[in-house]
Amino acid sequence: MNTTAPRVPRREGLADQVGAGIALAALVLLAAAPAHASPITYDLTLTGSPLGGTGSFTIDSSPPPSSQKVYAEADATVPHTSAILGISFTIDGKTFTTSNEISPQAYLRFTSGTLDDITYAGTQSNLNPMTHGDSFAVNGLSYIFYYDNDQSYAAGTIAYQAAAVSEPASVVLLGAGLLGLGLIRRRKHG
Repeated sequence: MNTTAPRVPRREGLADQVGAGIALAALVLLAAAPAHASPITYDLTLTGSPLGGTGSFTIDSSPPPSSQKVYAEADATVPHTSAILGISFTIDGKTFTTSNEISPQAYLRFTSGTLDDITYAGTQSNLNPMTHGDSFAVNGLSYIFYYDNDQSYAAGTIAYQAAAVSEPASVVLLGAGLLGLGLIRRRKHG
């Protein structure tokens, strides 16, 4: 003989409704909160003759609001400064990064939030980069690449665009919507 009591449908009480309301309100407030700064990557296109290439750089937050240079480390003495997290250029199958960088230190400059200068010099040789081996230099939004032991060079311009990144608030809103749909379905079938 079965001694278990018959299942009685559970009625949601006031406490359940209040708890669900508070959770939903917290998610909405979290989604409406301003997103914290997150890294921004810019994709670069090197257009020149006879060689072109690609590149990218990542900074740790939004571009500075005024004409400030962005180095590998943020300037702690200046509020709202950004830092370069990574920089890379690829041309003729050769890649130049911060590990190939020679003096002076690479930097980016933004004016009113628009990139107007990249300064970088790098080599894939321990020898003098201007006389031996492959070297790459950027000044402003132009580049020059010496290759084949300085027998040839390519020069050109650099175009850029911010890479598409999902906003944290959008992800939270999507999650809140999916959670809400799950709760509604549970109520209907519970």
